[in-house]
Amino acid sequence: MKFKVTKVETHKLTGDWEDGVSAEIPIKKGQTKAEIVEALKVSYISKIQKGMSENVGTPVKYDATSDVPFSVNDEETITI
Repeated sequence: MKFKVTKVETHKLTGDWEDGVSAEIPIKKGQTKAEIVEALKVSYISKIQKGMSENVGTPVKYDATSDVPFSVNDEETITI
């Protein structure tokens, strides 16, 4: 399933799944793209199963949005 990033901040990613489900997930400095993809997957599954996104606490922010391994309009196909 495709996920499109609509906003990148130092502490969170915002975007939409191709089925219309929106996501806003916390990210923390040092996470790899693969780790963020896994967090997106967990968030999606949690949102579908429980009707809400998972809260993982207060993350350590990236220093700049350019350090985040995603950019606005990036699309990632994630196997759910």
